[in-house]
Amino acid sequence: MPELNDHDLLGEYARCGSEEAFAALVNRYVNLVYSAGLRCTGNAQHAEEIVQAVFIILARKAGRLPRRVSVSGWLYQTARLTAANLNRKEHRRVCREQEAYMQSTLNDTEPAVWERIAPLLDEAMGRLGTTDRQVVMLRYFENRSAAEIGAELRMTEETARQRSGRALEKLRKYFGKRGTVLPAGVIASALAANSLQAAPAGVAKTVAVMAVAKGAAASVSTLALVKAGLNVMTWTKMKMAGLGISVVLAAVTTTAVVIHWDMNSAMLAKNPPVLILRSTQLTNGTGGVTIGPEKNYRMLLQNVSMRLLLASAFHGQEYREVLPAGLPQGNYDFMYTLPGVSYGWVDGLRAELKRQLGVTAHFETRMTQVRLLLAPNLNTNLVKESGRDEMTQVGNFRNVIYRGASMDSLSWWMEAVFQMPVLDRTGLTNRFDVAFQWLPKPGQSETAAIEEALQTRYGFQFMETNLPLKVLVVESDHR
Repeated sequence: MPELNDHDLLGEYARCGSEEAFAALVNRYVNLVYSAGLRCTGNAQHAEEIVQAVFIILARKAGRLPRRVSVSGWLYQTARLTAANLNRKEHRRVCREQEAYMQSTLNDTEPAVWERIAPLLDEAMGRLGTTDRQVVMLRYFENRSAAEIGAELRMTEETARQRSGRALEKLRKYFGKRGTVLPAGVIASALAANSLQAAPAGVAKTVAVMAVAKGAAASVSTLALVKAGLNVMTWTKMKMAGLGISVVLAAVTTTAVVIHWDMNSAMLAKNPPVLILRSTQLTNGTGGVTIGPEKNYRMLLQNVSMRLLLASAFHGQEYREVLPAGLPQGNYDFMYTLPGVSYGWVDGLRAELKRQLGVTAHFETRMTQVRLLLAPNLNTNLVKESGRDEMTQVGNFRNVIYRGASMDSLSWWMEAVFQMPVLDRTGLTNRFDVAFQWLPKPGQSETAAIEEALQTRYGFQFMETNLPLKVLVVESDHR
C-alpha cells in the first residue's frame, strides 16, 4: 500500500479493520516499543510481552487517538507506563541505576556512556513534559530533522530546535543528580546511536496478528498488562481534570459532606470520592483498612509514620529508605476512595506527598549495611516444613505465628524487628510453620530478646556486612 502517515494508517484500520495498515504501524514502531520495554525491565521476554500489550491497547483505541497526538510519542509513553506496571507488580525497579560514585570523563567511549545513562533514561523521559518528550523521541530516537519535528508537532523549525536543546539539558541535569555527569553533546550522541534496538525476528508479525484480534489470543499475563495500561490512562485523564491533586467530592453543594474516618470497612465504603492526606488527628493507635475489588478499591491509613507512608507510595520497604535531614516529621492519615482506577491510590498518594510536603523519591543501588540471615543449625522441631501454598500470620504480645512462610517472608519480619535490611541467605526454598516467642530478661530490650531467641531457640544466625542494595532515596524541599 502507498506510504501513509501514522494517523492515516490508524484511521484506515479503525474504519475498515485493515490488518495491512495496522501491520505497517507495528513494523514502523516495534523497535521503539521493544527498546523501551527492554531498557525498563532488563528482560527480553518481558519486553516482548510489553510490545504485545502496547499494540493491543493501540488497536483498542485506534479510533479515539486525536490527530494532534504523536503516535510514536503515545506508543513510547504507553510502553514506559506498561513496563512500570509490570515492574511494580513484581516489585522490581523500572531501571537499574548506576552507582553515584561514577565520575564524569570527556573521553568515555560511546558504549560506556550508554551503559551509564540507559538505566536512567526512561525515568528521566517520564519527567519531561509531553511536548519535550516527543521532541526528544523524534530527534534522537527517530533521527528526525528540526524541520520534520516542527511539521510533526505544528511548530516552527527554530522552535523545534530550541525545544530539543532545552529537553536535552533537562535530561543532562537529571542524569547529573543521579551521579552520571556528562556533557549534553555526549548524551545526544549516545541517544542517537543506542536508543533503538531491533526487536527479535517475528515479533512484529505476531504482535500485529494478536493486536488486530484485540488480544483474543494473548496470554493471561499480557492481558493483565493491557488492563493495567488502560487503567493508568484513565488515572491520567482524572489527574488532568484536577482529581489527582486535591480532595474530590462527588458534587459541589452547600450541604456539608460527611467523611467517616472510622477504622471500619463498612464506614469506609460509605464515604464519597475523596483523596486526602493530612497530619494525623489521632493520639494513639495505628492501622489501615482496605476494601476491593480493584476498580472500586478504597484505602484508609491512620496515624502512620512517614517511613511507612513512603514505603506504601513507592512499593519500597520501610527500612530500606535513605531519608533527608529536612523530611517532614510526625504521623499522617490517608484516605483514597476515588472510583474506577486500579492502583490509583498509589499515584494519588505520591501526588499529595509532592504537592503538600514537597516529598519525592526514586530507587538507587547503594552500598548498605545489612544483616544476612543464616540457618546453619535450624531447629526443625520449632521451624517445621509446611504443606501450605499461601502464608498467613497472626500474633499478639511476644508471640508471632507464621504458617506457610518462606524464609524471605520471615526475613521481612526480622527486618522490622531490627530496623535494618535483613537478606535471606539460608538457601532454604521450602515454606515453614513457626511460632516465634520470646521473653526479655530484666534490663533486656525487646529487640535483644528476640535476637537471642532467634539464635538460641530457633537456630538462626546473623552476619552484618555491606552490600549493594536497592534503596528508596527520598528527596524533600520542605521548609
